[in-house]
Amino acid sequence: MRLATLVLPALLLTGACSVKENMDSMHEKTIQMADTTEELQQSTAETKDVLAWVSIVQKQGGGYEIRSKAFERLQAAETLNLKLKEAKSYYYAFDFQIANYTEISGVDLIELRNELTGLAVAELGKALPEVMPSGTRWKLDATKSGNKNESLMALSATLHELNVLQGPQAEAAGLRPISMFDLLAEGLLKKNSVNSGHLSADMLTEADKSVLREEQIFTHLLQLRMRTLPVIALGRVSNIQDGLLQKFGMLFFTWKPRFDDLNAEQINYAATIIEEALKTRELLTRLDVDSKIDSKVERILKKMKTADMREKLDDVIDAEKISALDRFDVAIDKLLAE
Repeated sequence: MRLATLVLPALLLTGACSVKENMDSMHEKTIQMADTTEELQQSTAETKDVLAWVSIVQKQGGGYEIRSKAFERLQAAETLNLKLKEAKSYYYAFDFQIANYTEISGVDLIELRNELTGLAVAELGKALPEVMPSGTRWKLDATKSGNKNESLMALSATLHELNVLQGPQAEAAGLRPISMFDLLAEGLLKKNSVNSGHLSADMLTEADKSVLREEQIFTHLLQLRMRTLPVIALGRVSNIQDGLLQKFGMLFFTWKPRFDDLNAEQINYAATIIEEALKTRELLTRLDVDSKIDSKVERILKKMKTADMREKLDDVIDAEKISALDRFDVAIDKLLAE
């Protein structure tokens, strides 16, 4: 009995100590769990930011792959129309065109945009020599066939293209949609201010710096654009693609555009192309660079007559088509103005 008397209190004491230790352990774990919960709550926003950055990195990788394949298809395409399609896809896939800036918090969005546009311009500057003629003299001929020349024409003509995704995503973050044409224009227009010392290098964006590093290449691209866009518009409203005989006749005799076969949207599209040419000429003029269109194309456009078509439209009261024709005529008149 004495042994039982001694053992029982010891067991009770041991049990009591164990219970206390368990309670203390549970208390500590509860505190740890509370701390962990608080840490998790605090890191939720950071986790979202990390995921947003991962999304951007993934888009960069995907965008680069899309651009690379589009550029390969551009060079392989056998017609200017197919090259225009691939050039558009190429510009659409630049990271500044597809970035979703609203997914990220705690980041200077303007700085991020500047980084992405700078990378885009730098990449374009490195890609263009692949489709430019060798040597130091670059010919400006938008009527000459040839794979490299037509590839370069396509890249020049689509500089203004905006990915439909960019607008909503940029505007939601307080940023304006911007095209490669805008980036080249902004950079080149700062050249004189930099040279004169009125604008220091640290005031330039990364895109500006990339543009000025390849000033001659980008200036040539814009001059070729000025000559290419009227050619594309001409192809939209005429049968010039039918062959040499048709082109010869349009050079020396008055001709009528095929507006009978076109709807208002198609005529408006041709007018839009000419309006883009006018914007390009305005930029080149400000840069004090030759902004002439191809002499043969100019001669053909001056031989174009639209009066008969206008009379037909007046007879049938086709308001939409008349409006489109008016827009086209105004654009052509401005293009041909001395």
